Amino acid sequence: MMTSAGRWALWVLTSGFVFVTTQPPNVDGQADLTVRQAAAFTGGRDTTVTVDIGMSFLAASTQTSRFSDTPFPQMDDICAPINVTAPCDVWSPYRTPSGVCNNLANPRWGKAPTQMRRFLPPVYQDGISLPRTRGVNGTDLPSARSISLIVHGAADPEVTPKYQGITHMVMQWGHITDHDITHAPILTRPNKKPLLIDCCLEGATSAGARGFGSSSPSPCFPIPVPPNDPIFIGRTCLNFTRSIQVPNLRCTNAPVEQINAITAFVDSSNVYGSSKEESDNLRLRIDGLLKFENFNLLPTNENEDVCDAPCFDAGDTRRNEQMGLTSMHTLLMREHNRIARTLKKYNPFWSDEILFQESRKIVGAMAQKITYSDWLNIVLDPVTRSIYGIDSTGPGFAKVYDPSIDPSIRNVFGAAAFRFGHTLVRTFFSRRRPNYSVNVIHRLSDLFGKTKIIRDSKGNAVHEFLRGQLVDTAGRFDRFITPSLTNELFKSATNSFDLAAFNIQRGRDHGTQSYNAWREFCGLPKAYFFRRGPGGFSDHTEDAVNELARAYAGLSPDDVEIFPAGISEIPMPGGLVGPTFACLIGKQFELLKRGDRFWYERNNPVTGFTTAQLAEIRKASLSRIICDNTDTFLIQRNAFRKASIFWNPLQSCYNLPRVDLGRWRAVPA
Repeated sequence: MMTSAGRWALWVLTSGFVFVTTQPPNVDGQADLTVRQAAAFTGGRDTTVTVDIGMSFLAASTQTSRFSDTPFPQMDDICAPINVTAPCDVWSPYRTPSGVCNNLANPRWGKAPTQMRRFLPPVYQDGISLPRTRGVNGTDLPSARSISLIVHGAADPEVTPKYQGITHMVMQWGHITDHDITHAPILTRPNKKPLLIDCCLEGATSAGARGFGSSSPSPCFPIPVPPNDPIFIGRTCLNFTRSIQVPNLRCTNAPVEQINAITAFVDSSNVYGSSKEESDNLRLRIDGLLKFENFNLLPTNENEDVCDAPCFDAGDTRRNEQMGLTSMHTLLMREHNRIARTLKKYNPFWSDEILFQESRKIVGAMAQKITYSDWLNIVLDPVTRSIYGIDSTGPGFAKVYDPSIDPSIRNVFGAAAFRFGHTLVRTFFSRRRPNYSVNVIHRLSDLFGKTKIIRDSKGNAVHEFLRGQLVDTAGRFDRFITPSLTNELFKSATNSFDLAAFNIQRGRDHGTQSYNAWREFCGLPKAYFFRRGPGGFSDHTEDAVNELARAYAGLSPDDVEIFPAGISEIPMPGGLVGPTFACLIGKQFELLKRGDRFWYERNNPVTGFTTAQLAEIRKASLSRIICDNTDTFLIQRNAFRKASIFWNPLQSCYNLPRVDLGRWRAVPA
């Protein structure tokens, strides 16, 4: 007899999704483009994950995988033992594309795809898989859109506070680093189209509502729009598709877990992909090079239809999200090819494979150095960096690797804490000429999927976007988020979304515990009352507490969620984020460092670098990479801090330290 979940899956598969819409009418397919961009850019399917909608939520509710023709996503790969006929190669000096075998005793730790881990157990509404929709006293939680309007609303982007000494590049490096280590894909069809054309279609909405608290959970979890919403007028909800659910680490389906579709390690998987298939597709197979096109641009991906011109291809599926990010992807592709060409000069007898792998190894090491020594030096305060061993211990090698540490991404990190960068995003992105004069200023909402900007400029826009982020100041870490993200995300003529509301809804979707639970986890005082000071929200301003109280009116402080409360905290002295996010970010990056057998500072004759090579890696800087791969001639030494006459002056690129690749010269056998 077919279960209720089976009937739901059958209805989804056979109905053809013919519903009466309450959304604005589609104009030339633009509303559909908004939904497709949301699927592609905020959690769309990665090529390493295979999922069929007939089974996705079925196993979670029926505790069975009997529908073998529609497999639970990667269940065999996630739960079956590693193939003993192909043991890990302990003598390989290079990472595997998927990250498997980084830990020789536990080959799945940190690999792609695998279950996310938890610092604290999930809190699903039914204890199994349904998103949390009610507070501790049984009262319905407020709409995520309502919370966004109250807590994160910034009416005038021009008066949103900015940091005077920190560049927009802090946001951009955080953005591409996030796409190197975490990606929770949402449910899609096998052809990568959204699971439903729109979860806000009436039939889907009502079906989803029936699913909450029942035995037939829905793949849809739409976000209600308040009746008096000043932006989304006439709309009843915002489309939201739940993340793919998989068996937990015990390989049971209660409670379910989400997956990280990419490698957890800081290994530049955003450049190379997280599977052999992806890596092979990006390679030119000549002299270790990655594919590139005219004007030294990224190769074209012919299978995507979410851009206003042909989409670009790179190691992460979100590469076309906004053109500042696409420019960074282009920069890193060029850096790999620059290194490969230079190594070819020093080692003309090296094969394509060795040139590729050595270049990949160097790029990954440079990413680790820049992230930990330069970027986290700004994001995390000195005390947090010391507690979690973030700073480099150089010169020389470091004894950091601990094979008992699982570096896999913790769910709260990906679902909440590492989304802190959304408050740093500016409303306007400038493009600047080589002398740093302004060429064009774009509103962020006009940059989503707009690959035509880069293509029409013959690649000059890449250089200009990067220079703009060296000059523009970052938004301040506070509760305010630019309207380009809260009101105009993936904006078309007829549709747009709210990223802050998405973040809150994603936390509920993933069963993320409350702000107070994470305060206790981090050894910080919890809030018992909606007030500032002892017994209340002790790390918030009076204004922030008042807005949280208004957003969660009638509810307990224990119902306040981690994203809105964490992003509203007062930054720690010497860092960007508040104490709760500092704790969670610090813990995760400690795990990523200490649990990585290929960490660049290790003294290991198989996986590591020589003393001379390590000294060169420590010279790497984002500023030097920009110099070497764009038409930039003057730049500040630290790309994450504003240029300053005394502390961080603009200087000739030739004066910046450069990694001497001659240290990789080998003696032919």
